[in-house]
This record gives sequence, structure tokens and C-alpha cells, in this order.
Amino acid sequence: MYRNVFIIGLVAIILSSCGSEETSNIDVPAVVIDTVAVETYDEGGFITGYWAKKFSIAVVADGDLNFNVDWSYIKTYVEDGHPKLFIQDPMDGLEYDMMYQDSSFIITNDYMDSRFENIVFTPSGLNHVVDDRMEEYMEIDSGRVIYDYYFEGVYRNENESSPHKIELGCKGDVLGWGEALTFASHYNFEKPVFVLNGPNGLLETYYIQDHKEGFQLFEVTNQNELTEEQAVVKVGELKYTFIKS
Repeated sequence: MYRNVFIIGLVAIILSSCGSEETSNIDVPAVVIDTVAVETYDEGGFITGYWAKKFSIAVVADGDLNFNVDWSYIKTYVEDGHPKLFIQDPMDGLEYDMMYQDSSFIITNDYMDSRFENIVFTPSGLNHVVDDRMEEYMEIDSGRVIYDYYFEGVYRNENESSPHKIELGCKGDVLGWGEALTFASHYNFEKPVFVLNGPNGLLETYYIQDHKEGFQLFEVTNQNELTEEQAVVKVGELKYTFIKS
């Protein structure tokens, strides 16, 4: 069974160069996903936005393509005057109500009375506290999953089919894959996808999941139906396993 994988809507992170940099210097390009007017909520220093784990972003910024590094993203927003939170992890995504008490937010939903998890907003970001263990998040400009942040490098294809070797650039360019000129990866649909673009527009759409040394692409059997955000992605057979050289 395929693992349903993210993080936080994965084009490559745009660094000042294609090499790795310090996490504090990461420049995450702005991508607007939501077009609904933002509601306000002021209690507890609440901030609407998208948040990714500092640890996960540090790993991919250093060029590690093993994405299974405890990554997830958080979206905070206001609905009908009440604070809400959405957690997307590699296997699932759940929406929670937020209740402010004792200087932090407790998150709840219809499936539980409450969780022993608190959300604290600080001037430096968002802290997710689980059983006295604090996970630090940094604000990003969209809900893209972790695959958006780093792809640059040369890859070999473990499968017998072509292409046998490709090169992905840090600005979204691709070499060695037929007519493809650029690539991108995002989580605008139900599952994360990897797309190839040619001189006349979109060429192919694949479902993507991480691999210990690179990434894998699976056939999307309904790619012509992916015309709206959050559309269902029907996953077919494994097409490519790319290992970073």
C-alpha cells in the first residue's frame, strides 16, 4: 500500500544559490493558495498562516532528500470568528478547533474530548507542545508540503524505462527528460504531485512519495480530471524511482 505523503503545498526552494545555506537564510517564495477574506482573532497572540517544522526545513535545506524526517505542516486560520488549526502529516490531515486557556491554545475535534497538545504563539513563531516536548515551527508562505523545498541535483532512474538520468535545477528547470523544460511539485490536490512542463504547457502529472535516497513517482490515472484544488488523485502503478547521484 502506498503511503500518502507532503509538506506543507512540495517548485524547489529558491535559495540565493543552488547550494545549501543556513536555515535562517531560507527564502520561501510566496504562493497564495487561499483567496477567501481573512477573518481576525486577537486572543493569545493568534496568527493566521502556514507553519513548517524548523527541523524538517533544516534537513532539506542541507540537501538531504530523505523526506521522512518527522515533517508536517500546520495551517492556522479563523472561521466564523473562531480560531482553527489544520495539521497535515505524512499519513493524514485533521482539522481542529482551538480553545484559548492558561496562556496557550488547546486543540480539540469531534473525535476526542481534548488532546494533550498546546499551541503557543511567540514573536519568533509557533510552538507545538506535546507531552512537555516542544516542536518549533517557522512561518512559510503557503501550505505546500516539504517536497516544495529542495530537489536540486542529478538523479538516476532505478527502473528500466527512460529517462535513465535527469538533472533537476534549484530554479525548477529539468534536463534529460524528453520535451520537459521545468518541473514543480505541490499539494494543491488531495495528494502531493510532481508535474512536468514543456514548451506548450503541462506534460505529465505524477503522485510523489519519498524514498530513502530520492523519490518515487506513480502514475496518476485521472490526471485529466485534476482541474480544481483538492481534487481526488487516483494512484496507479509505480513509474520511476529516482536516486540522487
